[in-house]
Amino acid sequence: MKKVFALMSIVTMFSMVACGPAKEHDEEAEKQRIEDSIRVADSTAAAQQAMEEEMAAQQDTSAVDTSASMEEAPMEAPMEEGHGDH
Repeated sequence: MKKVFALMSIVTMFSMVACGPAKEHDEEAEKQRIEDSIRVADSTAAAQQAMEEEMAAQQDTSAVDTSASMEEAPMEAPMEEGHGDH
């Protein structure tokens, strides 16, 4: 009798597991999956925007550096005609 009871218990456990999770659990898992996807998309967009802003700032800085170095470069005085060494 104990063997029959143990066998019925095992069959009952397998049948409950085979049915899968409750529908409410599936809906909650789907909500969580959607929230996670939104969170990942938002963080990816924020990271991309930050990278674009940093690149734009670097381009602005290099444009300023280039113009500043051109202003700092000493210009050679043009040689006047007739005053050179002969």
